[in-house]
Amino acid sequence: MSSNREIMKDAITSAGTLQIEGAGGLLSPEQSKKFISYMVDNSAIMKDIRVETMHAPEKQLDLMLVGSRLLRKPTEATALSDLTGITTRRKELRSVKVGLTADISTDFLEDNIEGTDAKERIAKELAMQFGNDLTDLFINGDTDAVGDDASFLTIGDGIVKQAKTSTATHKYDLTGQSDYQGVIFPGMLSLMPNQFKRDRASMRFYPKLARILPLP
Repeated sequence: MSSNREIMKDAITSAGTLQIEGAGGLLSPEQSKKFISYMVDNSAIMKDIRVETMHAPEKQLDLMLVGSRLLRKPTEATALSDLTGITTRRKELRSVKVGLTADISTDFLEDNIEGTDAKERIAKELAMQFGNDLTDLFINGDTDAVGDDASFLTIGDGIVKQAKTSTATHKYDLTGQSDYQGVIFPGMLSLMPNQFKRDRASMRFYPKLARILPLP
C-alpha cells in the first residue's frame, strides 16, 4: 500500500501535471482522497463544517430535526394534546467543475533545491491554495458578480449571498454595536433556535461574516 507521502508525490508526473494514469489532468481516487484531506486539514473553516465527497454530479442529503422544549406536565389518565413530531428536510447538492492549473517544467522537477521531494511539496502547496480559494469562494461567491474577479466569484453563490437572501437565516443587526461580550454575543444567541444552544463548545464565530451581514 502506498504511503501518504508517495500518494502526494505521485500526484504530479514528470510532465508536471496532476494526473490519473492514462488521463492527464485528473487525480486517482486515492490521490483525490488525500488531496481533499490535506486541503481540509489546513483550512480553519473546512474543519468546522461538514465536507461531502460526491461520486456523481448531484447528491441528496436527508436531514431530521427535533424541536426544543417538548416536555409537558401530564394529567393522570389524560393523553397529551400538545404533540410535536419530527421535521424532515431534504437538501440537494449540485457539484460545479473547477480547475486549478500550474505550469511546472520537467527541468524544474529534475533540478531543484528539494530534489525528488519537490513533487510532494508542490502537491501540498497546490492543495493548500485550492483550500484557500475554496474558502474564499465559500464566503464571497456571487454568480452575479462583475469586475476583475468575476471569473472566480461567479463559480457559485457563497454563504454571504445565501444568508442575505434566505428568509430562514437568523440575522442580528450589528449597526452601531461594538460591545461583543455584553450585547452582540447575547443578542446573536437569543436568535439561535434552542436546540442548537446546548453545545456551546462547538459554536464558532467568524468576525468577517458578522461584519458583512448587517440587516438591510
